[in-house]
Amino acid sequence: MDTSPPLPPPPCSGSVTPTLVKLLAEIGFLAISQGQLADARIIFTTLRAFRPDQDFPAIGMALIAIAENAPHNAITLLQEQIPRVPDSRNLHAFLGLALLFAGRHDDSRRLLRQHAALPDEPALQALWTAIDRKLQQVTSPASVDWTRFPTHDKMEHNP
Repeated sequence: MDTSPPLPPPPCSGSVTPTLVKLLAEIGFLAISQGQLADARIIFTTLRAFRPDQDFPAIGMALIAIAENAPHNAITLLQEQIPRVPDSRNLHAFLGLALLFAGRHDDSRRLLRQHAALPDEPALQALWTAIDRKLQQVTSPASVDWTRFPTHDKMEHNP
């Protein structure tokens, strides 16, 4: 896990618009799904510097950790971000996913029970449903194709 402090925002001639942030996040999630983890890391590290109070940079970094077979790092990243964005349903959903990949099925089930009723967004509901299905199968984390989970379709982009 990258333990270095977040980078300061790079100098730029104008403001970073919410549209630009959303596009960069979508590119980062696409990079993860294509296995371009180094590129995704650059994108999400930069977004974390620009938007430290948002959930999506931490989720991106957590998905990179999962892809690198380091779900414990993903758990730590997400748990550290939850106090900064306590109302984020996305963080809890992806924490449930990271717990699943770490083999912490009981913790993932507990989190699912606590938060599954909350999401009214279709993408989050689909993620909770997928996690629940995988927990019912008690699948090995290595056998789950995590790129099929919704990531950026309905992410909360609060500029």
